[in-house]
Amino acid sequence: MHDNAMAAALPVTLSPAAKLFELARPALLTALFIAVGGRWGWLVAAPVAVASVFAWSILVHDLIHNALRLGPVTGELCLAAAAQFLVKSGHALRALHMVHHRHCLEGDDTEGNVALVSFARLTALGPWLALKARREAWRASPKTRGWQLAETIGNAAVLAGLAVGAAVTRHPAPLVYWGAVVLVTVTAPVWGAKIPHMVPYDHPWVRRLASLTGRLTPATASVLLHELHHRRPGLPVALLSEHRHELDATAPSDCARKMGHAPADGAG
Repeated sequence: MHDNAMAAALPVTLSPAAKLFELARPALLTALFIAVGGRWGWLVAAPVAVASVFAWSILVHDLIHNALRLGPVTGELCLAAAAQFLVKSGHALRALHMVHHRHCLEGDDTEGNVALVSFARLTALGPWLALKARREAWRASPKTRGWQLAETIGNAAVLAGLAVGAAVTRHPAPLVYWGAVVLVTVTAPVWGAKIPHMVPYDHPWVRRLASLTGRLTPATASVLLHELHHRRPGLPVALLSEHRHELDATAPSDCARKMGHAPADGAG
């Protein structure tokens, strides 16, 4: 009864103020990157650029699942816009991510199957995997091809803008940010798929580290509590830590069973 009462008391959606914070977080980090670069130099600012790209990734992930409950039109537009800061098509990302949730680690799971590839091979294939994902998303979601095409044109415009901006202004900020996007993109199969699926969610140290995460550490929570995300995909990443007790109260996901982190019969 105590566990049920606690679960009922926990929020499953964010307040309007919390939603605004989640939407603003990556933009604030991007602005901080520019401020730090202007004050202390772009080498010092580079880690902030990487942090901002990770923040955009977390936001895009929430928008893919409509976890912020923004409404159909606003949510689609925000997904398309936020993914531009990653030089990605938000709807292409959604197409492959939905396949991953429906058919985790099966033959058509382009996103998740990288968890079965070695770290060395993933590192070498990073750029190719990003291009392959575009092609597979186009095939997987004919209904969103209009969105994907428009967003890809937008990506080209963003890249051109960064290159021209750096050349005309002789300012390194666009290239540093572009470098952060490239770094996060080519390593995404490692930190975004392989590591989260390899982490045994039931390991005492994983549980202990997960207990230290919260609303201000969504990227860490998304890795350590990735299994919970598979069980509750509509839960905002910012709330994963608050719901971590559900790992003991709900059945393992197909992903956990296929990775050998749970009994094959689905017992908890």
